[in-house]
Amino acid sequence: MTEYNTTLAAEMPRARVDASRIASACQRVLDSQRYLHAHLTMDADGNIQICEDWGMPNHIHRYEMTDVEWDTRREELIRPFDLFKEPSLRLHVVATETKTILVIETHHLLFDGMAHKAVGYAIEDVLRGDEPYQQGDLAADFNRLEIAGYGSE
Repeated sequence: MTEYNTTLAAEMPRARVDASRIASACQRVLDSQRYLHAHLTMDADGNIQICEDWGMPNHIHRYEMTDVEWDTRREELIRPFDLFKEPSLRLHVVATETKTILVIETHHLLFDGMAHKAVGYAIEDVLRGDEPYQQGDLAADFNRLEIAGYGSE
């Protein structure tokens, strides 16, 4: 099993975008989208399965640091996934003295670049006061079809 991430970081001026507001919107999206809680399990026969598990905790990782720290330490935020012990998506909100940074980190096995866009749109929906679009069934069906198409153990 690979540990590779796909990561997107969006930097916004702190004077225009409050880190607490972004973090709150991100948590609301996590709490409303079951596909963002996807991880792997193994059945009794040793077959790996995708599990969408509301019980698997997923929360926002928040950081306060200086601009210099962000520039020098941002790579430290990105670490390998253990898909049997954590969801395959992480959201980080970083507040510096001049920026608010949203980092969307996904595992390539279950998400692709389109997932970043979908999560970003859902966060924008919440920031505008709208309900986030429920993508769970669509994403779950897509993932099942894609993995079934691999034709390998």
